[in-house]
Amino acid sequence: MKIQDRLQFHQDDLARLCEKPEPPLRELTWINHQYGIGTIFREYAGLPEDEPLAFSIDHGVPTEPTLEFDADFAHGLPVFMNAYPERAAHYRNQGIPRAIPAALTIHYAKALLARQGWKAPTERKGTLAFPHKSAARTDRVFDFHAYGKWLAELPEEFQPACVCIFWKDYLQNRHLPYLELGLPVVTCGHFYHTDFLFRFVDLCSQFRYACSNSLASSYPLSVVCGCQFIHKDVGAIQESDRNAGQFETVDPGGQFQYGPELRKLAPYPPEDALLAKQRELSDFLTGAADFKSPEEIRELQQWARDWLLERQPKRVAFAKKVELPEFNTWLPANIHPDGWAAAHSHFTVRAESTPRTLRIHLKLSPKISETTQSLALAVNDTEQARFECGPGRYVVTLPLPPNAPCKVAFDLPLQVDLSGEGNRLVGMRVIGWEVITGTEREVTCIRLKRREDLPPLLQEAGLW
Repeated sequence: MKIQDRLQFHQDDLARLCEKPEPPLRELTWINHQYGIGTIFREYAGLPEDEPLAFSIDHGVPTEPTLEFDADFAHGLPVFMNAYPERAAHYRNQGIPRAIPAALTIHYAKALLARQGWKAPTERKGTLAFPHKSAARTDRVFDFHAYGKWLAELPEEFQPACVCIFWKDYLQNRHLPYLELGLPVVTCGHFYHTDFLFRFVDLCSQFRYACSNSLASSYPLSVVCGCQFIHKDVGAIQESDRNAGQFETVDPGGQFQYGPELRKLAPYPPEDALLAKQRELSDFLTGAADFKSPEEIRELQQWARDWLLERQPKRVAFAKKVELPEFNTWLPANIHPDGWAAAHSHFTVRAESTPRTLRIHLKLSPKISETTQSLALAVNDTEQARFECGPGRYVVTLPLPPNAPCKVAFDLPLQVDLSGEGNRLVGMRVIGWEVITGTEREVTCIRLKRREDLPPLLQEAGLW
């Protein structure tokens, strides 16, 4: 199905769009789950669908070169695509080996749509409003009614006015004041939806103007999508962390380096003479000049994968959660840092010149299945063996060929949602694995009956 066939407003069920989905692939950093980043870059560059990105990117539009997010560094990935050169230089100074200026994901989403023949409507009219949003760990409130009333009373030139609500605010019923004023409400969906940015482009393409009471990512992104932006202050915005009991007043975006200029270029009523400068600044803040070709993205992915594999240790034990910088050197796909793995999962063992054996310890939980399952093991997409396994703990011995990286894949027929939230489906738990010099003659899968059958490393992990 073409991307545009999934869009065209498709706003008949906002509750469904705002539900947290099961990601199609577990990424090496949660940043690449947001807004469909991983899916967009894989499709744009022609990367395998089951290959997590080994690089990361600014997930929002940074209006301050030195603005840092802990998540940008926690994953240990060696390539980070920053929105503009000054910011990339700062991230290199903070220790990321290959921080480079590059276009933000919105540009690659637009390129994919254009590749499939999507075109913006020839006529734009009205105003798409982006009320300042809450975030996953932050709650934000203001006078929703006052903002909606201002939108509803805009002159004919700016009508129809429509409100694009963020998923978290929809779940907290903050769209209701707009509906009560007769304003239509739309959404880009939960920020883990792979179509989030495609839907953003599609929505913006319908409108001549975009507006907000904040200076957030919606400003440059909507301008990149062809809108003229209006900033409208409707009073104080109150913000608190998820568990904080007290709110504080904030000026969203205005305190950062490019905030005052963004505000100056977006008055109400809008001035046509400022539109060119608005577009110029938005292109800069979203890295439009450093847009990468599919070949360049593939080269970055391969460089990052090689960098991670070179630093891979000989073993990993899932005592609790493995630290991401170490865990990601195995390029895990659909395996979580606590060892739980989806029914279809894999990791990669780095190349070595000598023969070696991979020893994997895993557990099939009765929570997943009380019956026997067929466990298939593959190396570099070639099935090596298939075993019938019931609930219990197993040690798998798997010879690996030398001189090339080895993708080791598991395939099970069943998986369940242990969380009860519909967003973590797993098929088994990996207790640990280790690479041993020397080659066994055949693949084996032995059920363990006692804790003492585990090697000391895994006994210490306490996961019997």
